[in-house]
Amino acid sequence: QPSAGWMSAYVCACRARIAAFRPQELAMMIWALSKLKYKLSPDMQQDFLARARALFPVTSPQSLCMVMYALSMTGHHPGEEWLESFVEAALQPPGLRRFSPQGLSQLLWALSRIGHKPGPDLTAAIEEHFLKHSRMQGYKSIDVSTTLYAMARMQLPMSRNLLRLFLDQVEKHMFSFQPSQLANIGWALARLQMQLRQLRQWQQSAHQDTEQQQQQQQ
Repeated sequence: QPSAGWMSAYVCACRARIAAFRPQELAMMIWALSKLKYKLSPDMQQDFLARARALFPVTSPQSLCMVMYALSMTGHHPGEEWLESFVEAALQPPGLRRFSPQGLSQLLWALSRIGHKPGPDLTAAIEEHFLKHSRMQGYKSIDVSTTLYAMARMQLPMSRNLLRLFLDQVEKHMFSFQPSQLANIGWALARLQMQLRQLRQWQQSAHQDTEQQQQQQQ
């Protein structure tokens, strides 16, 4: 492990040349700092994230994954505006098809770990990716369990068709999952069931309130 003085000099050198970093170089640097467990000062964090955001339109899917994974490991929340720009970059044509199964599963996992709640665009893109484009090809057991866990953790409103697709995929590989993966799948399904129950209760309550208001008006 480099000394604190060495790391401080390294980070200062990176910051001094931040405008010259290309997307892949910047992603690798941010990822490396997270692996080295180096905590950036708020000012430096802001500079690095601002540069990353400026490069989003020309950043590869792999580099986008590296940046988000690094942020999730440090526990730093970059702010909703930054995350919205990130998601917009991830969804640029041809959309989620640009990501490998491993890349997309890790991306969703990182977003869920940060605490991101998906908006309509990301929700629709995930539905389209898996249902319209049949993008379960190439998904290994770890990709399936990680993706399902991440979607449940983000409280993604999954349609019945999307949930059925994942249940069928889990069934196909049921005996190839590791214990940790089986645990994640079980947790995800329980969480999704709780979310569905809460949604139904909210809908019933809203319906009852509407009926009461109509009766009062009469």
